[in-house]
Amino acid sequence: MEDIQLKDLWKAQEEKLDKTMKLNLFESLQKQRAESKLNRLVRLKVLAVILGIAWIIFMGILINGNQLKNIYFTISVGMIMIFNILAVAVYIKHIVLIRKLDYSQSITEVQKKLSRLQASTFNTRFLLLQTPFYSTWFWSSEMIKSGAINSG
Repeated sequence: MEDIQLKDLWKAQEEKLDKTMKLNLFESLQKQRAESKLNRLVRLKVLAVILGIAWIIFMGILINGNQLKNIYFTISVGMIMIFNILAVAVYIKHIVLIRKLDYSQSITEVQKKLSRLQASTFNTRFLLLQTPFYSTWFWSSEMIKSGAINSG
């Protein structure tokens, strides 16, 4: 009778161990998938930061070359530059948020950080506000005086 109980106890323990190992394997795979996706996102954000900095430098060169000859051009490029500086700062913030994720924390803490990252990503829509400035950089004082812009 003791042998049967011992075997049943051994079998129950083995099943629990097997179940725990499967759960740990599943968690590990899920963690790897999440990290992989977030690492791809980081690479994309780093590329956006590099290209953004290059674009900002180009805009600075345009402003410097213009030397306030056309005030509309200078203002337009300056505003575009400001929006892009803000975007680069937001992308750097995203990279920091992703790098700060610690998967050993509780699920709710990780979810809070991920939702903060997602909300911040949606808030980059402010970049659309720069689009009107692309249409104003060819304006000139002569165009304004002659009414060429208003008669459109």
